[in-house]
Amino acid sequence: TDDSTTSRIYKGDLLSQYEFMTQVTRTSTVPLDGESHTMGIYAVYIDPNSWMIACIDLAGDRLRVYGRQNGVNIDDYEASVESADSYNLRVIKRDDATRIFVDGELKITVPINWGPSQVGLRAERVAARFNGITQFGLGSQYGDSAPGNDVMSDNFDDSIIDSKWEQVSIHADDAAKHGHDTLPDIVINETNRKLRFSGCERGSNSSPWYGRGLKYVDPVSGSSIVEIDFDSLLAYSEEGASRAAIGLRIWKDADNWFEVRQTDDDDGDRLQTVAVNGGVKTTSSVASSVGSGSFKIEFDNSTGLAEYFLNGSSKGMVDMSGMIGSTYYVYITAYTSNTDNRIACNVDNMSISSPSSPNPAASYVEWAMSFGLDDTNGTGATTFDVEPDGMDNLLEYALGGNPTNDDAASVLPMFGIMDAGGGSNAMDYVYNRRLDAALRGLTYGLNESTNLLSEWNYVGTDYETGSADIDSSFESVTNTIPIITEKGFINLEIEGNF
Repeated sequence: TDDSTTSRIYKGDLLSQYEFMTQVTRTSTVPLDGESHTMGIYAVYIDPNSWMIACIDLAGDRLRVYGRQNGVNIDDYEASVESADSYNLRVIKRDDATRIFVDGELKITVPINWGPSQVGLRAERVAARFNGITQFGLGSQYGDSAPGNDVMSDNFDDSIIDSKWEQVSIHADDAAKHGHDTLPDIVINETNRKLRFSGCERGSNSSPWYGRGLKYVDPVSGSSIVEIDFDSLLAYSEEGASRAAIGLRIWKDADNWFEVRQTDDDDGDRLQTVAVNGGVKTTSSVASSVGSGSFKIEFDNSTGLAEYFLNGSSKGMVDMSGMIGSTYYVYITAYTSNTDNRIACNVDNMSISSPSSPNPAASYVEWAMSFGLDDTNGTGATTFDVEPDGMDNLLEYALGGNPTNDDAASVLPMFGIMDAGGGSNAMDYVYNRRLDAALRGLTYGLNESTNLLSEWNYVGTDYETGSADIDSSFESVTNTIPIITEKGFINLEIEGNF
């Protein structure tokens, strides 16, 4: 775009639910003239009477969201952003709400059902470049087994809590333990139509962290993505230190469950996790001062791995293999600690969904952008070698390399001659392969030749003799190749089908 006027373009098919992402970079100066200088996106575009813009106000270092629905202005939203020349803008549009992220952090949630729409790009009085433009449709918010209603949606009342959720008294270390007589109240906040946790759990110093939770009454089977938004988390006390927490939990039984929670604590705010796997408990706690944000747990029921997120950013992964193949329940939890503590917190936009298959092109773009390679026609192209170290970006992506470091020696395949017995030898050829290669559009296979003058003979995985997991993303693949000629050549062929 140029910097003389407003430039806009609309893209894509009409979709009800989608994810849209781009990296937008300012390429001109911003004069101090009192005019609006913005760059951003149409998070929603239906027609001239129904649209929503999410843009960075470069003069004010803020995200602005505004628009019209059926010719009527919607509420305006604003959130502060760090001063920068380039921003990653991401939109997740669901039936219940549209969520806008900046540089991986959830900034604004707009609770409007827009219906099918397009997306677009926009710049006003500033020159901007848009890279890594990606959009893909999302399936049902709840997968194939949809809960009847979302208790956190804006159009529900208190009766939904009773019909879809069970209020339970819990302990922060065990869902089977109970608290005391006075527990946080759970009601619908009539002012903003959000779920409200408030009141007191009168614990004691010897038995802290009791509280109340909401358990979704229908069990979940298979892999899932569980998400909530929370805001205005506050602990307060008439005397002594104040401590409270809001959390999200998946629970099979007392010996197998995982929870992530954010605390408001006079002794230091923390992001905490508790994982009980096969009866063995592990915990983590890191400094985190977040009063409003979002939780997400992505649980893979086939591997038992649970990845947890705060404000759209991955914070870690835990082994929950004790839950593999099992049904389980989802809890929203709230705690207080010590005598005379109180909690106040709103919860909104609860969802339980089935993970969709990765979009191969989007997965590659996301990987490239994580290393700052946002120009998919330049440094972010699959054929570009950034360092250079002899490995283009596709090889780095497929083998687990870092495209900005010269790490070829530690990432490229390894080989060695082995005694195959009976007076013969074989060569072991070992390479890294992504565990979800097929979903990412990646294929791996070997080529062989007796000389380098004739064409390669593609043998694929014919020599593969075993594999072992390296971590949650990669496996080590061993190929055993019999040596039957005086000389021979092997190379690894990787294709990206995106």
